[in-house]
Amino acid sequence: MNNSYALPTGDERSATQNSTPNHAAILSVGTAVPEHALCQADIGRWMAEGFADAPATRRAVRSLHAQSAIERRYTCCPEYLQPVQNSRFAPGASPAAVPTTAERMAIYAREAPKLGLTAAHRAVVSYAATAATAP
Repeated sequence: MNNSYALPTGDERSATQNSTPNHAAILSVGTAVPEHALCQADIGRWMAEGFADAPATRRAVRSLHAQSAIERRYTCCPEYLQPVQNSRFAPGASPAAVPTTAERMAIYAREAPKLGLTAAHRAVVSYAATAATAP
């Protein structure tokens, strides 16, 4: 079959492969989280404060956060650490004050590479430590 879209087979495949074997493997994993940590219960209380005029919603928000099975959340935005009345992110904030998706994505674009670099560095350090103690 002379189809230019067909996968190479047999001799065609070995002629196109490098003579060095290519074995991919994950040798180490590194992780990184944003510097600002928040307790889930505190976030639930913070969010509930934004619904002071809606008791049923306030209870639902607290319940949702309490039952999430999440203990801690991390954020790149320290504004989440501010009292709810001072935060642009708080429920009930003026729509004009709420950060746009573009603003939030700009924070992500600025912070994500730093986190990636930290995680990669930790993976390399972890691998080096493991390799140094290997028999």
